Amino acid sequence: QGERFVTIGADGAPRVVGRPEDFNALGMLQKDAGNLYDDEEREAFRGAIGATPQVMRWVNGLVGGVARFISDKLGDTVSVRDFGAVCDGVADDTAAWQKAHDSLSALWGGKIVAPNGRHLLGTIHVSRPCLEIAAGGEVIAKNATGHVFDNGSGKFMRVRGMKISAAVTRMADAFFYCGPNAQFASFADINFRGHYVGFEIDGASLSAFWGCKHNVA
Repeated sequence: QGERFVTIGADGAPRVVGRPEDFNALGMLQKDAGNLYDDEEREAFRGAIGATPQVMRWVNGLVGGVARFISDKLGDTVSVRDFGAVCDGVADDTAAWQKAHDSLSALWGGKIVAPNGRHLLGTIHVSRPCLEIAAGGEVIAKNATGHVFDNGSGKFMRVRGMKISAAVTRMADAFFYCGPNAQFASFADINFRGHYVGFEIDGASLSAFWGCKHNVA
């Protein structure tokens, strides 16, 4: 239940407003942040007391921009931490990564952000199209076999800025696998460390690579 809400005033400075029943916070939210409400949404907001993503809307302020529910906007990018990833290199973060992937639209995908840290992973099954993965830390394969990112059908996958290593001696399979139906994948600034297969492109067309390195030591 929200006690205070932060908005941005016309002067660009942040402003803290109180609960809707304290004073006309709804009007301030609408005026300051461009959040749009009709009468029904106003009443729902008052009844909820704490603002919910399904009630509030977001406007980007750009020419031709449209209002979107905040819950919809937040779905464009997801963090693996939002799904329980510990990112310490010890806890198994496979389930959190898979849930982050599965939360994205099956039609237009989205972006997965993996913050700085060490991500211990088994196999992530990739199927979302237009998927972008941006990892600021290190991804560690926990298994000797099995692809780490197994992309069977996700077209236009983009991966960038990822360090790769393994917790065990890798015996088979690749870190990134793209099957025949996973066309147009691209990889940038991927830094591999150790003895293993980095990429396996199985008939996927027009895959691209920029700045990828493989350090044996």
